[in-house]
Amino acid sequence: MRGTREARKLSRHLLRQSFTDGKLDQQKVTQMVQTVISEKPRHYMDVLKDYQRLVRLEVEKRHAVIESATPLNRALAEQIVSNLRPPRRRHHHRVPDQPGTAWRFANQNRQ
Repeated sequence: MRGTREARKLSRHLLRQSFTDGKLDQQKVTQMVQTVISEKPRHYMDVLKDYQRLVRLEVEKRHAVIESATPLNRALAEQIVSNLRPPRRRHHHRVPDQPGTAWRFANQNRQ
């Protein structure tokens, strides 16, 4: 039980160190994983598994899927995207040229 607690604490610390300007930085994530693999701290496999889970959850926070049974017009799609944006931050969203039945909007970090 003790090892799991230590692994979670270390993985949370690694996650906090993986951000640049409030955004998850892919290079830092890779660097953190390489550091853990090379240093092999106690219970490092548990640390990596928990770190992977935390990174996945953080990425999913920034992703929205909007589905519609009918094609949406471009104006409505733009309105939905603007409503998804936080009031003070600017995120770059992709809007497909062709309206479809499933819309996926992701910020620039997901690409």
